[in-house]
Amino acid sequence: MGSLYREDFFGSADIGIFTVVTSRYAIVPPELGAKKRAALERELGVEVIRTPILGTAIVGVFLAANSNGMVLPHLALQEEVERISSAMDSVSVLLLRSRVTAMGNLILANDHGAIVSPEFTGREADQISETLGVPVVRSTIVGRSYVGSIGVATNLGALIHVESDAEDLRIVSDVLKVPADVGTVNGGVAFVRSGLVANDRGAAIGARTTGPEMVAISRALNIP
Repeated sequence: MGSLYREDFFGSADIGIFTVVTSRYAIVPPELGAKKRAALERELGVEVIRTPILGTAIVGVFLAANSNGMVLPHLALQEEVERISSAMDSVSVLLLRSRVTAMGNLILANDHGAIVSPEFTGREADQISETLGVPVVRSTIVGRSYVGSIGVATNLGALIHVESDAEDLRIVSDVLKVPADVGTVNGGVAFVRSGLVANDRGAAIGARTTGPEMVAISRALNIP
């Protein structure tokens, strides 16, 4: 049975900025309280790993992941990488040397495929593909390059920017191999990743998200 619940981190409804969720893990800042961590574990069925990324709490901005691997900027601290690697079994961790660092904002992935920003070079896209273990396509969504910030995908569905057209939906669906739909979070925010983290078991949604938005999210991500 899927779970869908409202949440805030550090008094903010922008929970997606602070965490990354896969089918097995949630990466969160060390400062996140025990009750918040327990809710992620209980509702999404994940093991919580506590670490900053680049010495900051905005884990969701700098880290992108699926069940097979994680992509971090090459500026991530050695102790952060070791903390993640030692806590995970059979997960590849890539420190990507690139002129861009906000991996979470630039990569939209599930376990079937990934859409990455055209700001990545072809070689960097190949490295991401190898680490995540999925085919990678360099593309924009709704004309924007920061595809990771305007979409959330699981292995059951994808939710993307509310202004996306039929071609955007087709690209997302074709690459990620799931149905895709549009929506918002937190009372009209189109950058859905800022207020939403999800896996195949459910989703944590920013506390300002309305009832109709929750219905749209549940439908898009196929959460019962």
